[in-house]
Amino acid sequence: MIKIGDSTPTIEFVVVAKPDEWEKKVRIESNISSRQLKYNSFWKEFVDRYKQIYPDFKPSSWLPNIGSITMVHGGTDLRYLLRFSHSSFLMTLGIGVNSRIDPNELLDKIILKKDYIVDKLGAEVEFDKKEGVISTKVNLYYNKDVDILTISDQERDLLIDWIIELMPKFEKTLQTIINEIE
Repeated sequence: MIKIGDSTPTIEFVVVAKPDEWEKKVRIESNISSRQLKYNSFWKEFVDRYKQIYPDFKPSSWLPNIGSITMVHGGTDLRYLLRFSHSSFLMTLGIGVNSRIDPNELLDKIILKKDYIVDKLGAEVEFDKKEGVISTKVNLYYNKDVDILTISDQERDLLIDWIIELMPKFEKTLQTIINEIE
């Protein structure tokens, strides 16, 4: 019993047991699909491996049960996104409307540097420019079809290796161009 000042004595409740991490995990996972569980497993492994090489890495948006992970560059409206999409996997630079330059204008200037980008990455890129849309994109696709539900352990490892190798190059190459433009 506790009493504060002249108040009526009351019962004090003390927590003696609460759900542990395992129970919380089971509760969360019981409400998600097999696809979401696979995304969760993939992103956890990716983040763990990426942090071993880049310890300061912090995804800006990561809901492990969805097919994407987002990284923001330097407070601008440039978002680097890694995502599964229709049996594909891609890296994307999304240029939003809050950029210092109109997204379509910025993308036009990036497109002029396509040969430089391909040379630096050793891979083709795709430009996604749509008039009247709030953002434009530069996409780099993984060269194989990949579905999170059927990906083998070996293919998953190869995909994570691909990301680890190309994400820093992708970001550095595009950021170099953007810095020259801005």
